[in-house]
Amino acid sequence: MPMDTVSPVKFIDTFGMATCDETALLLSRGLDDDLSGTEAAVLYAHVAACDACRRTMGEMAALDLALRRLNQAYGTATLDAGFAVELTGKLAAWPADSGVAQLRQFGRRTSQDAALRDKLQAAGDHAGFVRLCVQLGRENGYSFSAEDVAAHLGSVAANDDELSDEQLDRVAAGAGFDGRALLDLLNGLGE
Repeated sequence: MPMDTVSPVKFIDTFGMATCDETALLLSRGLDDDLSGTEAAVLYAHVAACDACRRTMGEMAALDLALRRLNQAYGTATLDAGFAVELTGKLAAWPADSGVAQLRQFGRRTSQDAALRDKLQAAGDHAGFVRLCVQLGRENGYSFSAEDVAAHLGSVAANDDELSDEQLDRVAAGAGFDGRALLDLLNGLGE
């Protein structure tokens, strides 16, 4: 039975109060001004009785208002002719300055520097290896984060066909520390 053909009072009496999930859908549609009179009555009847949905309604209305204001502020904005040139230049320079690029350079350096390799192999665990990479990297003029190191060790390990599934799991979990395996992975970043 379409909601428009039933009065709000009869709808609630016949079908019971709208659920919170049903009300969430009505709230969303209400923000788009897409409710019939009956649906609006059902929505407001539920919101009047439900604190959680009333809070949700306020939050959604505030977010909708903020987005509308943002759209008004920037909806007619134009970019000057130099913007594309400046953005292209920054994007071209970004990879060379990024932590990932710095980490790759550090990986190449460790493959050529026995002293760095020895220091990294001396790490006692996975977390220590990552911290040591960041520390030694900074000492040697590189800039990358522990998150860069951990993410790339995991991604290189996942793509390394020579490691067994068990070794991959151990590298990803940081368990069963093997400094040589991580050093090999780090050196692989330079390739």
